[in-house]
Amino acid sequence: MQALHWDARPALDAELGLARALLARVGPQRSPVKYAIITDVHANIEALSAVLAQIDRERIDEVVCLGDIVGYNASPNECVELIRRRGIRSIAGNHDRAATGDLDTGRFGSTARSAVEWTRARLRPENREFLRGLPRHLLIDGRFFAVHAALHPEPNDELHLSNDARVEASFRQLETGRFASRLCFFGHTHRPVIYEHGRGTRRVEGASVTLLPDACYLVNPGSVGQPRGHDLRAGFAVFDALRGAIELRLVAYDWQSARPAPTVPACSARSPRWRARWAG
Repeated sequence: MQALHWDARPALDAELGLARALLARVGPQRSPVKYAIITDVHANIEALSAVLAQIDRERIDEVVCLGDIVGYNASPNECVELIRRRGIRSIAGNHDRAATGDLDTGRFGSTARSAVEWTRARLRPENREFLRGLPRHLLIDGRFFAVHAALHPEPNDELHLSNDARVEASFRQLETGRFASRLCFFGHTHRPVIYEHGRGTRRVEGASVTLLPDACYLVNPGSVGQPRGHDLRAGFAVFDALRGAIELRLVAYDWQSARPAPTVPACSARSPRWRARWAG
């Protein structure tokens, strides 16, 4: 009996033709030029929604999240699902890893630990798996490095860059070139700041900076869902890669509607309502 031979080339040609037609319809793909960097959402859906609405109004090309999507507040599933639905590139923070059971909470304070336990019991399986699958750090399009906490001694999600010695230690790692960028965005402290390291290290005054070609930068966008300080507005950063410029932004939102996790006491500094009493 004569063997039958099927020629796959017509079908392949048809698929390639369809692909070319689709590409022609959507136009040439380009790398993002303007990035919005968010971090420390902490299950505050009201703050996250307000920040993303502002980002949409500014026609930002891409949003990057530096972790701690959950913790402290009462909308962990809503926040994770919004991040997922929008396809936001994200890394894991320590609260995300704790909520999935992948990080021991022994070093957490009592308020943070109880909020993690409350979150862990309520995360939907698909959202838990999403958080568990997040990388610990990322190089974004060869333009900047994303880490939740610090670069030293290795990129991590636990060490606060809260003093000069720690900032210098992370700059020493950044200037080695091992992260393929001279710009790193970090979170974890919940406080917006721009550090510049050239002939010396300085904290940039104001909320914007134009990047110098021979300097390194560590930038914290501030917290979306739990800012620490006297300003209750949600923070994020905008990086214009074409201009080489960074701006720190603040967005007002209805913080009175934000619900802390039931385990977070009303008198806790983790509660927006409590902090509003002394916020100027």
